[in-house]
Amino acid sequence: MTDYIVRAHDHVLRAKVTEAARGVSGMATLIGNSVAGKKRAMWEALHIRDGDGAALAGWRVWPGTSPSDPRTLLGVIAGAVPRTVLWLPGLSRYLLDGGSDVGNEVAGALRDLLEDDERAPVLVLGTLRPRQWQRLTAPSRGSADPHPHPRLLLQETDIAVADTFTVAEVADAAMSADPRMAEAAVMCDGGEVIRYLVAAPEVRQRFRNATQQEKAILQCAIEARCVGHGQWLPRALLERAAPQYLTAHERSCLAATWFEDALAELTSPGLGEMRMMLDWDVTDGATARRDRLRLNDFLERQWITEVQQVRLPAEHLWSALVDRAAVDSVVALAEECRRRGLLRQSVEFYRRAIRDGDVSAKRALADMLRDAGHVDDALRLYRELADGPDLTAQVVAGRILLAAGRAAEVVRWVQPAASAYRPDALWLRALALSELGERDRAIVTYQYLAETGDLSAAAVAGELLAEAGRRDDAVTWLMTLTGRFGLDTVRMAAELIVEDEDEDKGGIDVAVARLHDRADHGEYGSYLVGAEILAAHERTEDACSWVDSAIEFAVPGAASMAARLYAQAGLFDTATTHARAAADAGDPTALSTVADALAQRRMTSAALDLYQQGAEHGDTEAWCRAVDVAARAGWVSEAIACLRRARRTGQSPSPVSVAAKLCAAGQIAEALDWYVNTVDLSSPDVLIGISDYLLKANVVKQVAARYARKTRQSDAQALAWVAEGLERAGRQDLDEAANRQAKTGVAVGVHAHRKTMEAVSWLTVAARDGHEPARVRAAELLLQIKRYEQVVTLLREIPQTRRTDAHVYLASALPQPKVKNDDPIGSVNEAITMVERQLDAGETRAVAPVAQALISRGRPEEAIVLLHRGIELGDATSHCCMGDYRSRTHAHAEALAHYLIARLHGHDKAEDKIEGLLTATKDFETLEDIQRFGITVNGTIAEPWSLDRLASDTHADG
Repeated sequence: MTDYIVRAHDHVLRAKVTEAARGVSGMATLIGNSVAGKKRAMWEALHIRDGDGAALAGWRVWPGTSPSDPRTLLGVIAGAVPRTVLWLPGLSRYLLDGGSDVGNEVAGALRDLLEDDERAPVLVLGTLRPRQWQRLTAPSRGSADPHPHPRLLLQETDIAVADTFTVAEVADAAMSADPRMAEAAVMCDGGEVIRYLVAAPEVRQRFRNATQQEKAILQCAIEARCVGHGQWLPRALLERAAPQYLTAHERSCLAATWFEDALAELTSPGLGEMRMMLDWDVTDGATARRDRLRLNDFLERQWITEVQQVRLPAEHLWSALVDRAAVDSVVALAEECRRRGLLRQSVEFYRRAIRDGDVSAKRALADMLRDAGHVDDALRLYRELADGPDLTAQVVAGRILLAAGRAAEVVRWVQPAASAYRPDALWLRALALSELGERDRAIVTYQYLAETGDLSAAAVAGELLAEAGRRDDAVTWLMTLTGRFGLDTVRMAAELIVEDEDEDKGGIDVAVARLHDRADHGEYGSYLVGAEILAAHERTEDACSWVDSAIEFAVPGAASMAARLYAQAGLFDTATTHARAAADAGDPTALSTVADALAQRRMTSAALDLYQQGAEHGDTEAWCRAVDVAARAGWVSEAIACLRRARRTGQSPSPVSVAAKLCAAGQIAEALDWYVNTVDLSSPDVLIGISDYLLKANVVKQVAARYARKTRQSDAQALAWVAEGLERAGRQDLDEAANRQAKTGVAVGVHAHRKTMEAVSWLTVAARDGHEPARVRAAELLLQIKRYEQVVTLLREIPQTRRTDAHVYLASALPQPKVKNDDPIGSVNEAITMVERQLDAGETRAVAPVAQALISRGRPEEAIVLLHRGIELGDATSHCCMGDYRSRTHAHAEALAHYLIARLHGHDKAEDKIEGLLTATKDFETLEDIQRFGITVNGTIAEPWSLDRLASDTHADG
């Protein structure tokens, strides 16, 4: 019989164990639907180990190997001695399967044993499913009671077993010495670990031993999923495409019912109710049909979601997908084809989606054609959309034409949308008119937009008028817009005057004089504009005088500006008075403005007081600004208190930004302790923003200890978690540095990998403390930054029988020239042997790094052999590596062929390699062809095509 393991609520179960260990006999019945695995793991979970001082050390566990039958159990009960554990997984086999008489006899014997003081203590531990529990414990409803002894035995012994593992339990499982348990924890989330343990071996066996017809269906499903089809696959698709995965002889031998027979086997349940494929009942009116299927979750993970390399589908599958793919997957297939450079196939999928009634597919197809340089084809589709009428399509087409320098066509294209007074169409029309040199018509359009409420258009119109030598007209016109935009256009007009190069008409004094003249004629808002211009030119005293005049005439907004100007001048008492007046008039932000100025002078207490007043008057951002000021000052308790109040407004800053500012102010330990205790720790990403302050040993340990307490994980796991956060922060730093280098040309600094090395250091500590997966993760990081010798040192310590990814990393590091050892040739040969063994198992990740090392060591022939094997297994990275080698040896045509195949596989760097190769060889015509026409399903450059040609080809094929 199969041995079982369940995961119970530890604190309840341990209470039972402790009670029994004190000398009191007990019964614990674990109730749950999830049972699987190995008995040994159960004892480890319960801390039942011989010789380590655990609660049941020295006890005798029965059965020693596997569960037995009821009669054998009765014999064991009769001879039971003190300190015995009866481990009875599947308790129903003893209480139900043999009938009620046998069940009552076993339950009665167990009750006698538990009540026998001379044989105490004993522990009976069993498992039942919920329905079995209900059947055995249900009250008798008639004269005959079928289960009296089981009901009394089980009374108040139930412990509910969760269907899922907790986060801590998954982590424990990942560290298990049992490789099956570790694999299940890595491959599944908490809800699937137990089911994986039960079903995974059988699924592998069923997959391995499937008939050729069944394998054809599975292969078809896997490849369809790999190129973007959704999980649920139409039966019609599988039935059409699957036969092509068989040989001609196998197809000739197919029976009429082969497909249904194969599906019946694939959808039949196995151990743990696991089916190779699942069917889906789709109700259509009164008729239910079973027309969709999907791979089970295990196969999904193994071949789709957890796959290390993209699978290249069979050529025949594309046409089958175009015709038979599920409607809800067609656009996704089109997008995936586009990503792989299969532009013709992408067009076919988009056209299928259009035929199926997807209104967005035509726009997506037009966008794709535009990006590929098929401007005329794209414009035709936009025209069809515009005739819908889709005025947005006219605007999009107008943008394309404008970018292509076809301004005259823009004016014609957007005319219908412009006639409908669409602002975006009018903008395009104005831009096109400007490019055509028709500035006056463009100005008229911008002025219309401004007069309908577009302030940006007002600014552009004013600038164009000024450029045309009509600066006075621009100023006069902008001044007329004050009724719509208030002081904004007055400010624009004043700036135009200031910028006038004519000494008699321009300059700040002329602008101020004209504003004063307007104020004298009753336009008192001009005082505010004048004050702002004077302040911008550092004439603060004059600016304050002008704003006082605005206050005198009760100009709206004058008190707020006065608060700002007086605060900038350092007259905080006067500024505060004006700010309070502004707040009473309905502008509480003036208080925060003064508080900001106080904070800049490090008058933190006074600033926080004004922020509070601003918040009380209704400034919803005041508490956020207060948090920032308190945090920058290093006032931990005040920052946290302000953060709580900010949260009530719904606009609180992120805890990580607060923690980072507190750390920058020197409050590292206290800030990080608060932060780790506050945020959701489900992802190490929460450490990225504070990573610069984690690079001190005592702080790392402090954060790890807090994480360990909060998540109930071990100290070693906590250190690994912190290390992961450091690594992610280092990766982000590298990305930012690379972006800066691309923009500025400044090389990445020597400390770019500092956080990665810190992560490696702490992962090594975690591994030394018992968290073995941390060692492999450390090796992976070292491999990424080319610290090969350290990789070898780390991984040599792992027993060969327990290596998982470690063998891939070790093989990748061993042959590298930087690795110093006494037998470099032996290390290289060992790596080759390891890679060959991995290739035999279908693993290709180490092929490219080992091949590159062999080439560096002057052994290209051996490298090419490995690369060819990787290529045979469909490894896109091997294609890229071979392309690099061929490029260095000036075999550019061969290099391009490999890069194209890698692109077809979906390799994320292949496109850049193609562009780099063709740019270096100045083969721009080929590069343009690839970008415009794409590649074929065989990895060659596609022939020139257009929408018309594709349509005629499809019609001819039909």
